[in-house]
Amino acid sequence: MNRFERLHALLSQKPRANLGFFPTPLVRLNRLSEQLGVNLYVKRDDFSGMSLFGGNKIRKLEYLLGDAREKGCDTVFTYGATQSNHAMQTVTACRRLGMEPILYLNAYVQPDENDIRANMLLDRILGAQVNVIPGLPGETEAQTEERCHQLGLEHAARLEKEGHRCYDVPMGGAIHLASATPTKMVTAGVTKMSIFVSLLTALPHSAARIAMMRTASGPPAPPSALAAQPTAAREKSTIGSALSA
Repeated sequence: MNRFERLHALLSQKPRANLGFFPTPLVRLNRLSEQLGVNLYVKRDDFSGMSLFGGNKIRKLEYLLGDAREKGCDTVFTYGATQSNHAMQTVTACRRLGMEPILYLNAYVQPDENDIRANMLLDRILGAQVNVIPGLPGETEAQTEERCHQLGLEHAARLEKEGHRCYDVPMGGAIHLASATPTKMVTAGVTKMSIFVSLLTALPHSAARIAMMRTASGPPAPPSALAAQPTAAREKSTIGSALSA
């Protein structure tokens, strides 16, 4: 059993809600590969669901909301900016699982209540309780975010006293449980350069996460079972791992 198999064996022991559309496809960019002299692939995580803006967010939420469901929670709090993709995805996932979503969103620009658009509109359509918190004069962005979180915790405490069970999801789902949900990108060295680009969302301005396999005249010897495989086998294993994630 290699390290990725061991990792996924451990992850399989964690509660998980099936929310995404997996595996997402791995697409070779033929023309760019030829121009650059590399194998260039795109991991289409913009297809992961539950909406067009899923990306890595739904991978995190499968484990976070799986944990919430395991603990018997009926209400989920999360945070972000007013047009947060993470917040909207959390609302969508909560509705699928029968949980009540409550958002505390910091407003860098105060939204016009008479002209609600984009993710804010989806949040409302899906019936989330949306609390927009404007920044105070002289308050930094980090301070506004912290105040949003504190208001959410206080709200959750009131609901707990009424008999609800609340689950707190930090901004962006940035918590150790969510961070331990990688796609199976193999980072062992290969002699022929291979590059995988994981699109985090479908938005054209979104950052792409690039995992580049180092180029070498001969295979390096990382502490991995893959290092003992022939080059072609390692590349096949690399692509196969990404395809199955």
